[in-house]
Amino acid sequence: MKRSIPVLYYHRIGSPDGIHLSVPIADFDRQMRFLAEKNINVISVSQLFAWLQGNLKVRLPAVCITFDDGFIDNYRHAHPILQKYGCKAGLFIATSLIRPAGLRAAEELLPFNESHTKARQGDLSHFLAASELQEMAASGVWEIYSHTHSHSQVFINDTVTGSYPDTDNHWGILSAYSQSLEEGKWPVFKRNAGLLQPAMKVAGFSKDASGCARVDLVSETAEEFAVRVKSDLEQSRQIITQMFPHQPLLVCWPWGKADTELEKQAAACGFVGAFRTDSGANYPGMDLMQIKRFPVKKRDIFRFAAGIWLRSYRFTADIYAFFRNG
Repeated sequence: MKRSIPVLYYHRIGSPDGIHLSVPIADFDRQMRFLAEKNINVISVSQLFAWLQGNLKVRLPAVCITFDDGFIDNYRHAHPILQKYGCKAGLFIATSLIRPAGLRAAEELLPFNESHTKARQGDLSHFLAASELQEMAASGVWEIYSHTHSHSQVFINDTVTGSYPDTDNHWGILSAYSQSLEEGKWPVFKRNAGLLQPAMKVAGFSKDASGCARVDLVSETAEEFAVRVKSDLEQSRQIITQMFPHQPLLVCWPWGKADTELEKQAAACGFVGAFRTDSGANYPGMDLMQIKRFPVKKRDIFRFAAGIWLRSYRFTADIYAFFRNG
């Protein structure tokens, strides 16, 4: 059967989150040991991309390991384990979340939502600094790529779906508001990934006697939307290429979501490939703007191995994708 290279993705290692957001340290060690003992070739993102282009021969079976966002635990917990087993990994960072120089990293790891919430409130101590990213890249273990700049959500209509923070306290609400929220109850509107469609922007707000906010929304024009998307991609591109100029310019879409128009805008900004979270095979000749990834969500090594095997062949990967996406 024709082969495929699975791309695994993680967010965090050893943080106080559910398994779909953070893999326990011992389990991640077990997974990397499994790859080493089974002689599975753990290649870098740039090697995967060259193979997909038809420019590099790769020993199979192979996998590619990726991480999203840029949490400090990637450096503390994932890095030494990857080094121990000779594994490579790619890190897709949201460049607005890079911790400023001089800001000390948090000692205690907070849950995913709380870490992102603090970041939207100005505290980036749970994310990686430029110096740490450069150290990780210099080790030969990591390559650093774009996860866009803002990693934002936007409101897409004026239908109220809940109340922040009473019934919905997701950090994406703060990014959709694009401003710090005072204490009180704030309406939550339907939202989506920030680069996919025009936003409903906050035009004004007030509070009633009970402390509940009344928010006026106005639709973003098509021209404003295009400028916002271009600006987000350009900011990320500039930061990544300045820090890591000698690698292909690749992007991983927040929440794995993109459409044809967003792919065109990314290409216009210089991005040559993009990663999503769709199921399916990765193989030479595929659309390089639609590289597939799958999340590591199970602790037991059997399911970890089965997920890799299933996606190591084009036939089985596409059959699985047909049923999963259908």
